[in-house]
Amino acid sequence: MMANYINWGEPINAIPEELASSELAALLRACEAHAHFDIVDLRLIQAPVPHIGVVADVGDGTVAPQNSPGIWPRERLCLSFCPGLMVPAEVRALRTDFPDVIHLNGVPDGEPASLCLYESWGFEERQWTAERHLRKVLWWLASTADGTIHAQDQALEQLFYSSGDVVVLPSDWDGEKKERLYLNLADESAERRYWLAGTKATDNAPRWQLAVLDLPPIGHQPIQRSPSTLGALDDQLTALGSDLSPALSEALKSLSRLADQKTACKLQLLLLLRIPRLRSGKIDRWDARAYVVAAPWEDVGIELGVLGRSDPNAKAYAIDLLAGAVAALSEKGRDFKLAPLEVLQTPPMMQARAMSGIEAGTADFRGTLAGVGSLGGALANLWARSQWGRWNLIDPDQVAPHNVVRHEAGASDIGLKKVDVIRRRMDTVFARPISAKAVYASASDFDNSEVDSCLRESTLLVDASTTLSVPRDWSERDLCRSASVFFTHSGLASVLMLEDEPRRMRLSALEAQYYRALLHEPWGQNHLHTSEEIRVGAGCRDHSFVLSHELVQLHAAQLSRALRQGVLEPDARIEIRTHHEESGAVSVVSIAVRAVRSLDGTPWKVRWDEGLEDQMLAMRAECLPVETGGVLLGITDHKLRTVTIVDAREAPLDSVTHPDSFTRGRAGVSELIERASSLTRGMVGYIGEWHSHPRGVPAVPSALDKELLATLESRLRGDGLPAIMAIVAENEVNVFVGGGEIAGTDDTAAPTEHT
Repeated sequence: MMANYINWGEPINAIPEELASSELAALLRACEAHAHFDIVDLRLIQAPVPHIGVVADVGDGTVAPQNSPGIWPRERLCLSFCPGLMVPAEVRALRTDFPDVIHLNGVPDGEPASLCLYESWGFEERQWTAERHLRKVLWWLASTADGTIHAQDQALEQLFYSSGDVVVLPSDWDGEKKERLYLNLADESAERRYWLAGTKATDNAPRWQLAVLDLPPIGHQPIQRSPSTLGALDDQLTALGSDLSPALSEALKSLSRLADQKTACKLQLLLLLRIPRLRSGKIDRWDARAYVVAAPWEDVGIELGVLGRSDPNAKAYAIDLLAGAVAALSEKGRDFKLAPLEVLQTPPMMQARAMSGIEAGTADFRGTLAGVGSLGGALANLWARSQWGRWNLIDPDQVAPHNVVRHEAGASDIGLKKVDVIRRRMDTVFARPISAKAVYASASDFDNSEVDSCLRESTLLVDASTTLSVPRDWSERDLCRSASVFFTHSGLASVLMLEDEPRRMRLSALEAQYYRALLHEPWGQNHLHTSEEIRVGAGCRDHSFVLSHELVQLHAAQLSRALRQGVLEPDARIEIRTHHEESGAVSVVSIAVRAVRSLDGTPWKVRWDEGLEDQMLAMRAECLPVETGGVLLGITDHKLRTVTIVDAREAPLDSVTHPDSFTRGRAGVSELIERASSLTRGMVGYIGEWHSHPRGVPAVPSALDKELLATLESRLRGDGLPAIMAIVAENEVNVFVGGGEIAGTDDTAAPTEHT
């Protein structure tokens, strides 16, 4: 097969220093080492920002020749890692005739197809390695080729790529009203522009005539690029088995009969397409898409042949077509330009929320609240009403239509920045502005001067962002005392983690101790259970959880009170509150916080705590005089290069134990690791091994121990992971990383506290 390739970027011989990064270097090394990635060259690519692409011919023999989707056994791909993009790790298919398959990202016309590999980069970046990335690419090619990439229980792909701008219809719009709509732009400076549709207009708001088109159904199709002309839209829908012209003809004739003012005919046409989506022959859902036509609706009707004028100055009127005739756009009509808009609709208005007073403890301090979503917004409201602290607000999100179900925001706030909405709410509590900042950014963006100012001037930081990034990144910085609060996806439990005043036990360490308790205690077995999901848009990421606003308010009040009481004491705390549906009671579990140990003299920072040491020492004592051991479970953060040991498990039943040796068995280990991952929603996994030494033998590696560590290092290197081994002896625990570094509890290698 002969292939033609898109000339994507400029060939270069070496990576310029200003575009180099550790991730790009790792990607290049991984491609060089991989048997199924043959590097062709390096490319300097200018768009969307200057970055480097690694061009390679890729194929591992798992793609069948002449498969129906049209994936070749070896494809030429351009792999890049461009920091700053929404998904930095991108893969482009350079073949000019690469097929339009499902699970591609939208790209501008003329650019190579972009493989859709990751749903949530905020989650993936914590586990991303170049080696795993290459495996993901090979999986994508094979799964696309054999038709298994889209699971049967996965939602249908949206029909068109996202266009950026969104038209939001009123919550009471039933799809049948054909009245004029005014579109008000919420925030022109925001990354995504929302046009709020209504029957009232702000000054200079555009007025468009709405035409609703109910189209024939369409099955599961690859995502389509948005057409730029009315004719292209007609052709595209026809190719998908649908039809635009009949519905458009009827809509325009109906508008002509309803219009009673000459000026109404001059309004631009706004097409709202409603399309049934089929799965297995049945309607799975309805998709909606809007297009602004760059012409008055009357002109479109004339070019379609369903409207006409008796003279050039007369109002258009409907022309009844002959029975069986099909109206078709003229060449001029086909050239009418289109501007695409995504369509969302505000959920029905919430009932007024009942207010409940709290016994406030007032303190004059500066605080920063990161994340003002449903929980953060409710906390800010409580603290504003109780005047507890003066709060800076940091959040990188806008208010989306579905947020109003559980957020302090209302329908009129859709498209605005959440920090601005909550700041305004706080200002209006007592009809006077609060002396605090509202920063539209991530609270872990330390290069942002506004973020840095908020964090540095505060005496208390509270993370309600529900992200991994903020609490972990704060833990690595010299900041003030910090807390993390969140509720679980089921809405039945909430968690408070609060550092001690000197910050010897930071949030990342408290996270590990929380997970260990979750793995061992009865309350943890369903603690992170996920509730039913509900779709709030057409995209694969557009989903939310079924969670009542009552539970948000319940947990916000509980967490606010617990935090206000907790900061009066100097000690760290971890508390889990569980709401019991039948009785309405809330039970509280407090986890004893243990001092943290740290090993920082290696490429990876390794942390654990005294509770873990006590656990291993107890298992050793119980098994004496023979040795024992088992697997280590922990958290690996590739972005921060940290490994936190969470748990040490007892020896499997098929282990071989002797007074001077131990061979760990395999019985039940895979199930144990999988269960730990499941209970912690993928946060805790296998990181290495531990074993004990007999009486009189120090916790230093024997020759066999060194061989074990070398084997671990070789096995885990394929996933870009470090090898961790712990040795437990009489009253001492030593930790080894990749065979090189040691930390322990003896005088010669004393552990360090995490500061």
